[in-house]
Parts: sequence; C-alpha cells; structure tokens
Amino acid sequence: MAAAVGASSYNIGPIGSFIGWAFLPNLVTGWVQSFLYRLFTRAGDPMPQPGSPRYMRDRKYIYCFVIATYLAFTIYECWTGIVGHPTFYEMLGVPANADDKLIKRGFRKATVKYHPDKAGSGAEHIFVQYKIAYDVLLDPVKRFAYERLGPAMTLPDWALCKTRYDFVAHAAWAKLPNYTGSFIVLVVLGALGVLEFGKYWRFLSLACMFFFDYASVTRPYFLASTRIIYFFTQRTLLPFEQVALAQQILLSAIIGISQLAPLFQERRMKWSETMYSDHLDRLMAQAAAIKNEAKAAADMEIAPFVRQDGSIDRNLKMQMAEWLVERRIESEPEMRDALGRVLAKRRKDRPAGSK
Repeated sequence: MAAAVGASSYNIGPIGSFIGWAFLPNLVTGWVQSFLYRLFTRAGDPMPQPGSPRYMRDRKYIYCFVIATYLAFTIYECWTGIVGHPTFYEMLGVPANADDKLIKRGFRKATVKYHPDKAGSGAEHIFVQYKIAYDVLLDPVKRFAYERLGPAMTLPDWALCKTRYDFVAHAAWAKLPNYTGSFIVLVVLGALGVLEFGKYWRFLSLACMFFFDYASVTRPYFLASTRIIYFFTQRTLLPFEQVALAQQILLSAIIGISQLAPLFQERRMKWSETMYSDHLDRLMAQAAAIKNEAKAAADMEIAPFVRQDGSIDRNLKMQMAEWLVERRIESEPEMRDALGRVLAKRRKDRPAGSK
C-alpha cells in the first residue's frame, strides 16, 4: 500500500534481512576498525589487540557509527523512493490544493503532449496514466482516498469502494493485520526476554504510528502542515507519503534500539551495598598487593647502598631526591612552565654584561 511508494526496486525478503542484520554489522565493523587502525597507528606502535579495553571501546563506537549510518541510509533511500514517484498532482503540474479548473487545464496540456493521435501509439500507456490521475483528482471521493492511501486505491481490489467510508473501511482491513502482527511479535519477543531493553519505547512508537496512520486516513484535512514540510523538503508530501516515511523512521528506530541495546545494557545494572562492599574490598586488596610489590622492588634496588647499621648513604639520598625533582618537573607542564618563568625573570633582572 502506501509503504510501497517508498520501497526500493528490489526486496531481499524478511529472511535475507534477518541474516543481513545478524552478520553484516559485525562484519563491516571489523573491516572499518581494521582499516582505521592501519590508517592511524604510527609505524612501530602496536595495534590494539582484540579483547583489550581500548579495542572493545573503539569497536563499540565504530559499531554505533555503522548502525546509525546504515539506518540513515535506509531513511534516505525511502525518501528518494517517495520523491522518485511523482504524485498525480505533479503529473498534471498542479499544486495539491488545485481546484477542478486547474486540474482540467493540466490534463489538457498532457493531452496535447501524450494523446495517441498526436504522440503515436507508443504513448498510449503514458496517456492512460494521465487519464487515471485526471479521473481520480476530479472525483472528490477518489481524490480523498488517493491523498490518504496512495495509487494503490486505483487497483481492482478497491473497485467496489464508492464512498469515503468504503475506502476507509477497506484501508482498515488492509492495514490492521500489519499492526496486529507487529504488536504480537513485540509481545512474544518481550516475553522471551529477547528485546527487554527499550521495550516501553517500542510499544509507544508502535502506538504513535498506529494513531498517526489512523488520523491521516480518517481526517478530512492533512494532519501534518504541508507548508512546514515544504519549507524543509521543498516538496509537498501527501498523507500517504507522510505515513510511508514515518513507518520507515519507526522501523529504523526499532532496529537501532535492538542492535545498540546490548552495548549499553551493562550500564543498567543496579549495584547493591554488598556488591559495592565486595568491589571495594577487592580494590583495597589489589592496592595493598601493588604497594608491597613496589616496596620489595625498591628495597632490592637500594640493597647495595644500605650500611650495616641499616642507614642509607647520604649521597644516594640526595641524588635520588634530585632525580625525583627533575622527573617531577619534566612530567608536570605547570611546574615546567613555572620554572621557565622564574628563570626568564632572573635573566631579565640580571645586570647588563653579567654572565
């Protein structure tokens, strides 16, 4: 139906889509990460090894970028699909609020250009399309249905629809299974614990999409302001095009939540007092072990300089103190800058001719 307007010319099917989302994101992330490491790692520096903290952090960021880029591309592809299929108004060269007079004038221009008697037999199918557009827009009921349901309402399945109520009822029977199936799938997956993260937002998004679709079909006016949409897109989107674009955005949002949720679920873990106490004990034990190892290493290094009475040579102490001061100055930019300013001031205050 309306969603078909924004569909691409090919369709890999649900099985192919499932397989693609199961393997391709990780595969592409691995390629991109390997390429970036080879590009930005300096010669002689080791590249981060798989499983290391830096490698896992970089992989998380690159994975998010890959998913966001592909989902943005799917939305852009849907938009280009909508723009690439001219509406009946665009075919006749009239605005969406055109009256019968403008519609007849646009059809007359198309007749001059595409009528078989003037353009030849090869233009018959083009003229038929213009004739269908003209008949639909000139009929108030069919025009109402077309703006909300798209060109699908010209198919034989809709031939028995004569009133607005008939078109709306037929659309309800055509759309309801999709929303019902989506709701059942979300319930089942939520019960199995597969899509636990963001479950509330999925149901809320599906409900908003359902009511937006319902209001777009049943309201006698355009639900979204065409002037605002035209300001951003330079094109008037009819209600069925708005629904198709909104459905793609909703689908991309649900896929994005499903793909990115495992990366951030660890942040949702709630720590109890016992967990905090155990973690603190482990940190204190590690700190004590590191301190003992450092003390043992230091005692081993200064052992040759320890006297029989246990004291340390005074010269060694002074050299170690000077060495620590130098290392401190070299490692701290603020101290190095302060020392530079003092020396510069002394050189400035020194009498002329002194060394």
